[in-house]
Amino acid sequence: MCGFSGYLSKKPISEDQLGALRNSLNLIEHRGPDFKGVIHHKNIVFAHARLAIIDPDERSNQPMESEHSILAFNGEIYNYEHLRTDLKRMGSIFKTTSDTEVLLKGLEHCGEEFIDRMNGCFSFAFYSKSKRQLLLARDPMGINPLWICESEDGIHFSSEGKGLFPFLDQKYINNDLLNDYFSYSFTCAPESLIKGTQKLPPGVLKSIDIQSVYSVNNKKTIPKLIKDSSLLSNLENAVKDRLMADVPLGSFLSGGLDSSLVSAIAAKHKPGIHTFSIGFSASYFDETKHAELVAKHIGSQHHAFKMTLEDLAEEALALPAKLDEPFADSSCLP
Repeated sequence: MCGFSGYLSKKPISEDQLGALRNSLNLIEHRGPDFKGVIHHKNIVFAHARLAIIDPDERSNQPMESEHSILAFNGEIYNYEHLRTDLKRMGSIFKTTSDTEVLLKGLEHCGEEFIDRMNGCFSFAFYSKSKRQLLLARDPMGINPLWICESEDGIHFSSEGKGLFPFLDQKYINNDLLNDYFSYSFTCAPESLIKGTQKLPPGVLKSIDIQSVYSVNNKKTIPKLIKDSSLLSNLENAVKDRLMADVPLGSFLSGGLDSSLVSAIAAKHKPGIHTFSIGFSASYFDETKHAELVAKHIGSQHHAFKMTLEDLAEEALALPAKLDEPFADSSCLP
């Protein structure tokens, strides 16, 4: 999953600000148990918690820094191998096999235009040392989160709203959005229920230098379907894209239509893949039997877990600390 936080300041970064960033990293460390890193360069500081999926070697730890730039990245670029080949033709030299370095080199060589060539889910913060410019971006579908807090002294950013808490003098609910939440069960970006913070909307690129800020919509919308192809073949291509990893992969399988299709295609290309279900002791909404039938049919190594009402009650009490905003969908419990 990964997560990152950072701060671009109009003044040199102080020890207090560095301490606040480390506190921010501690608040989001559950996003990345494999490595935590901090990089400080003049007026900007980055922190990153890594979950290692592609090139799990320490050489691909983040934040990733080159002579020209610094990058903190959360997500996966599905066409990174093709993009690496193109960048090599342009003269790029790679030290890792990660998609992170492909993004770093791509932004160095092509600038903002490189984002339009990416197929993936992502949010990232990229800093150009020569331009003294920070780019914040989020994928067109809004899969990966990115939160922002602007002040007179600079801009803070984080993968989670709670990652901004160390930078807020006081924490208040944005009462103006409560009507939205109680009417629709959610609030839309860029607004946030944490007063003083915003969520970067899907498909938006925000460019910031020390003195100014501007935002542009990323022209790329959702990935285009392959012409003259069936829905199934397009779905198969999408699942195959997401099976790239240098660590073991698994699939959630509830037994419903969506997860069954995804798991079946994944099992076709990764024989013996592990599938996972969560069931309930109350049989009237337990679906594990359906999931077991599908798992048997596709030949996956299936794992089912049963939750009791006591488990649900315990998790319900622990859940608010794991969420950035009130969340009205009970499916977050399993």
